[in-house]
Amino acid sequence: MKLNFFIIFMVLLFLSPLMSKDKIDQKKTNTSNSKIVHVEINLDFKGKNYKLVYSGCIVSEKGHVLIPFSYEKKSITDARLWFNHNEYSVKVLDVNEQVDIALIKFEPESKTNYYKILQQPVSPKTESILLTT
Repeated sequence: MKLNFFIIFMVLLFLSPLMSKDKIDQKKTNTSNSKIVHVEINLDFKGKNYKLVYSGCIVSEKGHVLIPFSYEKKSITDARLWFNHNEYSVKVLDVNEQVDIALIKFEPESKTNYYKILQQPVSPKTESILLTT
């Protein structure tokens, strides 16, 4: 009985950091192999300034990133991205308001590890996009 209790205690002790609900700071945890980036966008929406924070996925070796985004492109005043512990300026290439997604681009020092997107047309009725590694 004591042995079972000890084993359960050790398993819970080992898993407790994995079960933590604390937020992970993407700026500090990205590695050179990371495909997920931290993005901050400042925008002017209906006369008020907002700072929005996103996690995005890299979809090309040249620094193209997809983020969820449901605002007009013209409302963006500034965008920053953190990849591999470095901060970059971001150019917003396109915002698709039908599927609430934006394509942004940054200039990495070297080619990035990225998610490959299944090459097929995506309609506004599509509820998901398949990403493969």
